[in-house]
Amino acid sequence: MARFAIVWAEAPQFVSSVIEWYENEVPTPPEGYAMIADTERSAVPGGLYADGTFSWPPDLPPQEATQT
Repeated sequence: MARFAIVWAEAPQFVSSVIEWYENEVPTPPEGYAMIADTERSAVPGGLYADGTFSWPPDLPPQEATQT
């Protein structure tokens, strides 16, 4: 099982959604998006991805966010 974030491929790179993937092959993202492995389990929908790191949504403090 692997966890992936579906990230908008253009800057700023927003996390569209997060999925758990049970197959061997990495799924193909929709056009205009990238599939990024979330090995740290730190991606959240609405968050950002930059320089190889996921961060919380800009308008939501981490203590109020809910990880799926």
